[in-house]
Amino acid sequence: MTRRSYEARVVLAPLGASGSGVARGSAELGLEGVATYQGAGGNGHGLEATAAGADVVVLLAADLTEVDAAYVDRIGTVARLAGCLVAAVVVDDGHGPLTGPGMTSLREAVDMLVVVRSVRLAASFLDVVRGGSAPRPSAQGA
Repeated sequence: MTRRSYEARVVLAPLGASGSGVARGSAELGLEGVATYQGAGGNGHGLEATAAGADVVVLLAADLTEVDAAYVDRIGTVARLAGCLVAAVVVDDGHGPLTGPGMTSLREAVDMLVVVRSVRLAASFLDVVRGGSAPRPSAQGA
C-alpha cells in the first residue's frame, strides 16, 4: 500500500466573488482534501476555530479590487497565532494589474504569495501544498 509521506491540513479563504470562483474551479478540477472557510469575505467570525485545525491557510483571489486589507490582515494574524503557514494564491488572467492596495495587503499579510495564470495552475499548486495526490496503485501490482 502506497501512502503520502506528508499531508497538510489546508484551509482555503476565498477573497470576494473571484476568490470563491477559484475555490469552486479548483474543486471542479478534482482538488480534494482541503477545507474552505465559509466566513471569508465577512468579519472573520469562527476563523480562530477553523485555523486551529489547519497547517496552512491559503487566501485565494483573482480580482485584487475585491481584497479587503483589514480582513486579510485579520486572517493572517489569526492563522499565524494558530501556528499556520499563511499563503496567498492570485490567479492573474491578464485582465487587471497586479498592483494596488489589494496586492500590498496580501504581500504584507502572508508568508508566501504565488501568482498563477489559471485556475488549473492554482489547483495544482494547492494540491502540492496539501501533499500531492495519493499515488494510484499500478495495474502491474494488482
